[in-house]
Amino acid sequence: MPLPDKEARKALIDHKLQESKKDLSEEDMEKVYSEVTDGYSCADLAAFVKETAMAPVRELTSEQL
Repeated sequence: MPLPDKEARKALIDHKLQESKKDLSEEDMEKVYSEVTDGYSCADLAAFVKETAMAPVRELTSEQL
């Protein structure tokens, strides 16, 4: 099975992030779709989105939680 192309990566990432706030510009998102995730499988993309979305939570202190 071939790896997803840029359009498939974009669709999967956008679907996973549809209800999330993003602080990235369209230019930054384009870089994610075309460069950062090039060579990623669908499972890799799902894990990437999940880990990336959790990064701000991991930065919180126990008092902030």
